[in-house]
Amino acid sequence: MASLPIRAATWPGFEPGHGMPTPTPLRRGATQKLTRLGLVLSHSSARRAWLGRGLLLLAGVLAGAAGGYFYADPQAGRAEQQAAAAQDQQQLQRQLEQSQLNLRVTEARSQELERQIAALVQQLRESQEELTFFRRARDGKH
Repeated sequence: MASLPIRAATWPGFEPGHGMPTPTPLRRGATQKLTRLGLVLSHSSARRAWLGRGLLLLAGVLAGAAGGYFYADPQAGRAEQQAAAAQDQQQLQRQLEQSQLNLRVTEARSQELERQIAALVQQLRESQEELTFFRRARDGKH
C-alpha cells in the first residue's frame, strides 16, 4: 500500500524545500504611483478652524479671568465697607446708649438740685419771716 504524501498534511501554500511563499510582487508602476501621492493629514482650512477655535477658547478664558478679577474686587470692597459700616454703627450705638445714660444721670442730678434749691428757698422764706417778726417785735417795743 502506498503512503499518503507529506504534502497533504502541511499548509497548502508551503512546499517542502522551497521555504516560505513570497508575496505577489507589485508592478513597478504601482510603487511609483504610491510614492508620488501627496499625503494630506488635514486640510489647511481645518488647521485654520482649529487655530481659530483655540484662539477663541484662549480669549474666553482670558475674558473670564479678567471679569472674575474685576467682579471679585468690588464685591470684596463692598464686603469690607459693609463690615466697617456695621462696626461704625455698633460704635455709634454704644455712644448713643452712653449718651442716653449720661442724660438720665444729668436729669436725676438736676431734679435733686431743684429739690435742694426749693428746700433752700423755703428755709430762706422762713428765715425772712422770722427776721421780719423780730424786726416788728423790736420796732414795736420802742
